[in-house]
Amino acid sequence: MVWVGDRCQLVHYPVADYEALNVVAFVSDVDWDVEGWHERAELSELQAVFAGFCDEAKAVLDYLTGHELFKWALYDREPVDEWARGRLVLMGDAAHPMLPYLGQGAAMAIEDAWVLSSVLANHERVAAALVDYQQRRVERAKWVLLTSREMGKRYHEPGQDSQRFSGDAAMQTEKLFAPGPTSLLA
Repeated sequence: MVWVGDRCQLVHYPVADYEALNVVAFVSDVDWDVEGWHERAELSELQAVFAGFCDEAKAVLDYLTGHELFKWALYDREPVDEWARGRLVLMGDAAHPMLPYLGQGAAMAIEDAWVLSSVLANHERVAAALVDYQQRRVERAKWVLLTSREMGKRYHEPGQDSQRFSGDAAMQTEKLFAPGPTSLLA
């Protein structure tokens, strides 16, 4: 479930066979940029930001009572076209660190691994396989990275309303999710 508001967003989904709930909140226009993953957050901070949200969204935040909460700043990077040089290769966040607004960072890393293992199996020379891998992955990963960036901007624009994303063709879910593993090698 994604709840979108004025320069903020609340996302939650079940994990561990529906035994737990992962909750992620995004807030724009915050004067805070501490690097790291272990900065403590207070539930009251989130409740203040999402005070105007519907009762269901606020109930998700209430679920967090008594849990450890952490916050971190999001950093964006421009896409790069060179992922392979000689016998060195980049994949995952090292090749294409992306903002989380499409939830595809891990999926892109898995695609990278699948394509890399496939091209390594089909080339006699490692360097040639790495060039092939780069040629197959750069454009798709760049598109996902840039689309995720744009979705973040759209999610956090002022003036959100209940109709803003209904039937949203900009999500381009078919382009995002339709490529099966074999099409990554086409």
